[in-house]
Amino acid sequence: MFEFPDKIEEIDMLLERSRKKWHLDAVQWMDYDDVCQIIRLHIFKKWHLWDQTRTFGPWCNRVISHQITNLIRNNYTAFQKPCLKCPHYTSDNGCGFTASGVQDTSCDDYAKWSKKKKNNHDVKLTLSIENQVIDHSVCINNEFDYDHGTNRIHFQIMKRLSKDHRIIYKALYIDERDESFIILEPFFDDEKTDSQKKKKLELLKKSLYQVAQEVMQEEDIL
Repeated sequence: MFEFPDKIEEIDMLLERSRKKWHLDAVQWMDYDDVCQIIRLHIFKKWHLWDQTRTFGPWCNRVISHQITNLIRNNYTAFQKPCLKCPHYTSDNGCGFTASGVQDTSCDDYAKWSKKKKNNHDVKLTLSIENQVIDHSVCINNEFDYDHGTNRIHFQIMKRLSKDHRIIYKALYIDERDESFIILEPFFDDEKTDSQKKKKLELLKKSLYQVAQEVMQEEDIL
């Protein structure tokens, strides 16, 4: 019987193939390395569902495709206009609440969305799903200072972390240190073995990813 570590190289190969298929580099607010970590963890949790009398590749590809679909859908819908669930919604741009009859910033909910989430909502998402292409509207400022934006994101994320978590976050995502060195930090001293330390690190990275998602949804980064 195969265990998860036995297939990790094949999983990474399939993930790399998926990167080209899904064109995730076009999705500004998704880091593919983080996506891979989430998918690896999901495959590990679903390992018992693989019928080992069948070929591993097709099963693993289905898991990867479903997870990427879910991640994109969950992240994109997080930026949708509040109008879609509003009782005053009349059409794509129509509104029964505003004096103008259209969706505009005279509505507090729309104004908040426009300030914090509209740019992310309008980012172009071109991805392949079952050989079909979904192309959302694009509204990207070509003069956006990505270095400055990245620094602001790092700053907002670290504001929400504990002292120990800030050290790990900086080592991982700013200094880009190797994980084998990161688990030597005192934060991991309470774990007895390297495998326990790595497991703790994976859980921490998942937590950091969730914080990053919250920052991107709540802060006016763009």
